[in-house]
Amino acid sequence: MNNYALEIEKIKKFNKSLENKILQDKTKREMLVEKKASLMKEAELLDEKNMVFEKTKLLLEKTSDYARKQAIKSIESMVTGALHEIFASQSKFVIEEKSINGKVAVDFFLEDEVDGEKVLTDPEEQRGGGYVDIISLALRFAMIEVFNPKIEGPILLDEPAKFVSEDYIYNVAEFLSKVSESFKRQIIMVTHSKYLSNIGDKTFEVIKRDNVSEVVEK
Repeated sequence: MNNYALEIEKIKKFNKSLENKILQDKTKREMLVEKKASLMKEAELLDEKNMVFEKTKLLLEKTSDYARKQAIKSIESMVTGALHEIFASQSKFVIEEKSINGKVAVDFFLEDEVDGEKVLTDPEEQRGGGYVDIISLALRFAMIEVFNPKIEGPILLDEPAKFVSEDYIYNVAEFLSKVSESFKRQIIMVTHSKYLSNIGDKTFEVIKRDNVSEVVEK
């Protein structure tokens, strides 16, 4: 093989190597873009849960003393019931009132009994995401049912129980079904969970082909 042919072969190998490198870099970039989108979605969901906590506190703080005490009892019972049903937890959801500069404020806690003593912990700091998910979910239902005027219409949920372990997701599905039946409300949700999608009377799947999304009824 003459020098000219050798140079041509080298160029071909270099081009092939360059093509492979470009393909690898493109794949890495696509993975990073997907990861970024996923992390941004998780951040949005966490912000949304924090907003539910803060809105519930604000509503309680703005209501009259009698209405607040009645609402607190209902909310504590509803959230505690959700924790018991989904996690078989013995924790109680507790709302404590306090006065700051003459104004009423409330704090949320989980109450557990340790060695005969009652211990209060902040649910947002001391527990995994699963607990925060379920507390946030139950607070949504409580806000809709407890406060007046009641909000009519279906309940919209975006990725409910996203951070709950698969070990408990079946319990979440049962809980949502019971809430829908007892409150006589339609629940419309977006989810990647097969368990949660299977409880729906109607299920639609979004399928992406060649960067085009298609909605298909299952």
